[in-house]
Amino acid sequence: MTTSHEPAYAEDGMPKEQYRAYHVERAKMIQLTYLGRRTRWDKGDWLPAVSPSHNREPAHRAFPKKLEDWDIELIIKDYADAAERMKTAGLAGLELEAYGHLMDRFWSPLTNTLDEPYGGSLDNRMKFTFDVRRLCANALVRLPARYPLHRRRDC
Repeated sequence: MTTSHEPAYAEDGMPKEQYRAYHVERAKMIQLTYLGRRTRWDKGDWLPAVSPSHNREPAHRAFPKKLEDWDIELIIKDYADAAERMKTAGLAGLELEAYGHLMDRFWSPLTNTLDEPYGGSLDNRMKFTFDVRRLCANALVRLPARYPLHRRRDC
């Protein structure tokens, strides 16, 4: 019996204390990504596909808009805002997905033709990833409790 309006059992009939322990044991994480040039330009009310170069996307043959400084700043802020929303929603961790999406397009000189500060040397090409990670971590620090943040690069 409970003294509040909260039921003593989770929806699946498991006692709340056991359910909370189970949730911690089987913590849920989410992958966060930005498709960049992989986005389909011809579906729905999407904004133009963007990339650090004007190279054609092989999957749907469209040419993306080459990123400008204000695009990059907005996307980095969007990552941080999304990370904060994921933690607030109760997810136990966040993984930044890079493979084949916008983040790894910055890494190669073949797919990144930007000038400094996000193009040119390897350090500059990695700056976008580091800026995204730093702003996500800063956004998560403002919230209580430890929250894992990972980056995935599949090969």
